[in-house]
Amino acid sequence: MKVVTPKNIPEVPATFRSTPTGIADTLEKWLVEGAADGYNILPAYFPGAFADFVDLVVPELQHRGLLRRDYEGRTLRDHLGLPPAPARLRPAAGAE
Repeated sequence: MKVVTPKNIPEVPATFRSTPTGIADTLEKWLVEGAADGYNILPAYFPGAFADFVDLVVPELQHRGLLRRDYEGRTLRDHLGLPPAPARLRPAAGAE
């Protein structure tokens, strides 16, 4: 596990400030152009900026169909569209 401190935070490759719609526009453009397949969001301050992103930008991304509203299954494998994992501990045939 890496401990993040102000001295070892990597340089942020892209930062921007905008309206919720403007932020959604930029994120959509990156997805459509193949420049991104996901995002790491680092708010400028906690907890307010993160809450603003969730409350204002996420609904806009969901409205555009770029972010899911619900998950398909109960497990991470389900969410990623992977087949169920094989059972690791099954009783041998005839064992009780």
